[in-house]
Amino acid sequence: MSRRVWKFPLDLEAGSQSLRLPQETRIVHVAMQAGAPTLWALIDTGAPTVQRDFVIRATGEPVCDDEMYIGTMFTEIFVWHVFEVAPV
Repeated sequence: MSRRVWKFPLDLEAGSQSLRLPQETRIVHVAMQAGAPTLWALIDTGAPTVQRDFVIRATGEPVCDDEMYIGTMFTEIFVWHVFEVAPV
């Protein structure tokens, strides 16, 4: 097992998006980096990958019951909240 922290870009315009992440990945942080939404995760580089789905919500937007809060990102004028959609 080789554990590392890797970063993954998120697409603020996409609404929902999927990432292929190694199994048992633990998300450790989300933030804006150089103006781009970014997710950092502790991964096992040797583990098989699975699809995980995420959404980014603006403050005040509705949040579905199957969305689990990950973290909050700040821009100059907006605040964004990242949620992981629970697998079906």
